[in-house]
Amino acid sequence: WKFVLLGTFADLANNSERWLKGDRIDPITLKITAIGLIGAESSDGVSDGNVRAASIVKSARRARRMTPEFTEYLKARLNEALPNEVLRAALEEALGELATTSVREDRVHAAYLASINDEGLQQLERDLIQIDRIGMLTSTPAAITLIEHVKDSSDLRRARLLAEAGGDRAVALVKQDGAGALRIADTGIKWTQQLMLQVMGLTASGLALLYVMIATFRRNVRLPKKVEPSGI
Repeated sequence: WKFVLLGTFADLANNSERWLKGDRIDPITLKITAIGLIGAESSDGVSDGNVRAASIVKSARRARRMTPEFTEYLKARLNEALPNEVLRAALEEALGELATTSVREDRVHAAYLASINDEGLQQLERDLIQIDRIGMLTSTPAAITLIEHVKDSSDLRRARLLAEAGGDRAVALVKQDGAGALRIADTGIKWTQQLMLQVMGLTASGLALLYVMIATFRRNVRLPKKVEPSGI
């Protein structure tokens, strides 16, 4: 199932070659796929979490549901884990000669492994753990909705707190209040599912009351008619 979500090393080799040639390949998708595929070969909890988080990020990128700020943030994090200069040199060497498909895959695999900066990867994995946790508490579509308004690591933590408190119910709050919903998790209050439902109910009631007030105002308040000047 892991490879179904992320593709294969053959796909990664082809996309890496296109990236070297200057084709329009999303570097975030390329690198997160590589990290996910490498993690899929391991069976420890961190690697499994990387795979799940990578699939969520990849789906969010395809759906274009990621803020420009978070896009730049992730791009920087991934560049620390897989530095462009190091990776490009390794891939150029790996793909420089003709080879069979299996040999190409092995060479590309080795190129990505050799290019990983361990310290940068550890920093990235802190964010991937948050994304994975959101996905585990909800679902991939719900996780995409929750991170849709995220701009940085602080927002990502807030999204995770919302998922911890409300699970799939947190999605309704984010859909209703957008980025403002993330600020709810920043108040220092211990959020529970019951409290989350109460907040959602109050928010819905407030919006309904506002609509009724506006409708009543427009129905009952009439502007005075403009008096036309007489011809005398």
